[in-house]
Amino acid sequence: MGVPVFLGENHPRRLYYEMLMADSLRYLGRPTEALLRLQRVVQSNHLIGSSRERIRGLFLMVRAEQDLGDTKSARRHLSEVLEMQGREDAFHLAVIVFLMKSSALDGDPEAVKMYHNSASAWIDENPTVSKFDPIILKRFHGQALIALGRTREALAILEPLEGTMKDTSSLGWSEADVAMDIGEARRKQGDLGAAEQDFQRALTYFEGNVPERSPLRADALRNLGEIALQQGRFAEAEPRLLRAEAIYAAVAEPNYAPLARTRFALAQVLTAAGPTVPAAARDYVTRALEAQRANGREEEVRAMESWLAEHP
Repeated sequence: MGVPVFLGENHPRRLYYEMLMADSLRYLGRPTEALLRLQRVVQSNHLIGSSRERIRGLFLMVRAEQDLGDTKSARRHLSEVLEMQGREDAFHLAVIVFLMKSSALDGDPEAVKMYHNSASAWIDENPTVSKFDPIILKRFHGQALIALGRTREALAILEPLEGTMKDTSSLGWSEADVAMDIGEARRKQGDLGAAEQDFQRALTYFEGNVPERSPLRADALRNLGEIALQQGRFAEAEPRLLRAEAIYAAVAEPNYAPLARTRFALAQVLTAAGPTVPAAARDYVTRALEAQRANGREEEVRAMESWLAEHP
């Protein structure tokens, strides 16, 4: 998608299209590029006079920041948006649920509770609430609870939700997206068999409904490969991870965190057959380590450094 050629640099709709173009990069696994482009738009002297376009730009920045793990910046920009908009604004719920999710990623259960209560009250009080608003709140609440490690509570919300997602295409979600959330919760619980079924269900949907090189496919494949790796099923893990790595490498930015995770998992699979580290495995883990260092993912960096120390 490009900016229509008939729009001049100062046209009131030009930056709107530029924001949409930038946000589309995030769906391809390129959140860093998306964020840089959105920052340029938000800081532009030609930004549309209405504060609503600044709100839109900041909110899209938040989504990229969350993808990059920068929850501090995300919460700061969400707070700025909250100050700029009125409570009656239909966009208000989106801001609150993203604040709830960012708070969960920061390990702040009290803030999660506060924002969940605020969002629930907004839905109860708002006469123009859409039929999708309660679904939005439930999914984000489930994701927040997973981030806090409260997986039983999350599953109690998400499992019934999956069956209600048949007509939510206007949200950009599907039952497969919720199946991915459920799989993440079950995987954290250690219920790998059930989690594998959830991710396989999601993959089946994605294979029939999204492009061949969609990162959504790669996300499901990566999770399936990692579960097979955890269970010592290396012959099954390798092709799944190779497919995921090929998709990410084709469309995502070089330091994309899920791509780094996939490469580290491949290094472990390739090394499972013996005590030595094949050259391909060392290449995978080296590239993964460089990416996660650049991303500031300290926990992942420590895990890879520990693995390398055990596999000289």
